[in-house]
Amino acid sequence: MQETVAQDGGNAGGGIARETVLRALWNGRVVRPRREVPDMWALCEQLRADGLVLPYPGRGDGAICLSRKGRDEVVKLFGATMVELPEPEEDGPNLPDLSHLGDEARLAAHGKWLRERFPGYWSAKDELTRPESTVNSARGDEPVFIMRARDVVAPQTIGWWIWFARGLGVDEPKTARAEIQRQAATAWVEKALPATREATRRGGFTARAAKGSAESVLQRAHEDEPVFVLRASDLLGSWTVLVWARLAALNGAPAEKIESAMEIARAMQDWSVKRLPGAGPTDQFPDENG
Repeated sequence: MQETVAQDGGNAGGGIARETVLRALWNGRVVRPRREVPDMWALCEQLRADGLVLPYPGRGDGAICLSRKGRDEVVKLFGATMVELPEPEEDGPNLPDLSHLGDEARLAAHGKWLRERFPGYWSAKDELTRPESTVNSARGDEPVFIMRARDVVAPQTIGWWIWFARGLGVDEPKTARAEIQRQAATAWVEKALPATREATRRGGFTARAAKGSAESVLQRAHEDEPVFVLRASDLLGSWTVLVWARLAALNGAPAEKIESAMEIARAMQDWSVKRLPGAGPTDQFPDENG
């Protein structure tokens, strides 16, 4: 994430535009007002008084982030809009008709079809049991964000991760594997808006909790269900969680779930080690490491 410290002339009426700060916060930037920039300091103090921003101690003294009320205000100001990536046309047969089966049998049969249709995709069981999986490769205390295919906004969010990755030059095999996950998630038969769980409210979003908590996404997902795991050391991770939060909000997900995702995004921002997917540690983006 980039850090914003406004120091220019601001709007036509003098000072810094309130909307500029709110938009910067919504776009995932960290704002740290300075006393030596009086207009900025006064504006952020007013935003605090209005309940639109909250302190963000993990990014230093004076840092702020949007409150839930602030996010609602941004949607009122700029509209609930987001450019969508075009979805590539899917080749091959349509989803099989499994309506005659009960829930468990239907998901098992669908998982078998999905394995044939998208060989090599990663399922919840793969993430839990394979030592090279993303969650098993993370440190136990590393924040992670797990999207399951049941989540209606997961495929598009994965598409944004791929777009970000290609823009930063991530190697094609890595993005191709992500594209398989996106397509497999799109084809998963069960769909719903993500719901809030007590485990995430309590901050149970580490790799250790993802593997060990009965309430974690991985533990609740069907063993054949495609999943996509973002870890804090992924340079694209926190940006992608913010995209997910925006899409989920636009689709009517519970406010508590959006708040939980924002909390995870902030924890991921604060994680000290960052890597481009498929590469070693990088000091190319000091804001991410500071």
